[in-house]
Amino acid sequence: MEDNISLLLYVRHSEREDHHLPPNAKAVDPKITAHGVRQAETTGKYLKAVLEEQKITEIIIESSPFIRCLQTASIIAKELGKTQVKVNFLVCELLGNFLFEINPFPLLCLSKMKTSDLED
Repeated sequence: MEDNISLLLYVRHSEREDHHLPPNAKAVDPKITAHGVRQAETTGKYLKAVLEEQKITEIIIESSPFIRCLQTASIIAKELGKTQVKVNFLVCELLGNFLFEINPFPLLCLSKMKTSDLED
């Protein structure tokens, strides 16, 4: 009888465009850099090898609603041969007043976004 293996992985988003700016100057929802794209591709290839080695075939990919996270997740999904990334609004950093003067969720581009926006 084969053992069923469950594995839960959390991956942080790739390098964001405003990574070099001080915290108070960061954008609400920046995209990832070209280096960030390469980071996500490398991560996806690595995860594919590990998952194949462990014979894990059922893969569910979730992402927070931030563009940088969706970009990272979609690139990893592509490397894994997956076509779906579920958006989970419960997975994100604390959106407190000490980080943002206003609630940034209405500013997120998710409702205006096309699939092509996730690809670099």
